[in-house]
Amino acid sequence: MKSRETEIPAATSDELQSRSQRVEGLGLQPGRLATPAEVADYLQVPVKTLYRWRYAGEGPTAYRVGRHLRFRWSDVERWLASRAMDHGIPRENPPRKVTTRRENAALRARTPTSLVSKD
Repeated sequence: MKSRETEIPAATSDELQSRSQRVEGLGLQPGRLATPAEVADYLQVPVKTLYRWRYAGEGPTAYRVGRHLRFRWSDVERWLASRAMDHGIPRENPPRKVTTRRENAALRARTPTSLVSKD
């Protein structure tokens, strides 16, 4: 079976040094797990955007540590590199469709009442 991992070209030493300088410039250690606030600051997006990306299955890989969300800097960099190469090409696993409240209400209205459980 074919691997779903996308081949990411090896970064040059200048690119790696630049990335590590950006991370160190924020006062962060590359081997340490990052908080959503740190990643949002690094990507220059609101923290809410990170959570929305995670919900839609689009953002960098995140890990739960207890009840806290954490990111590996290498995963953030890998995701960022893949976004630079994406150019709007459809992915193998498109993000799931998130329905709106109005769409959910319309679906419920079309569901026969015999299928709806009454508690």
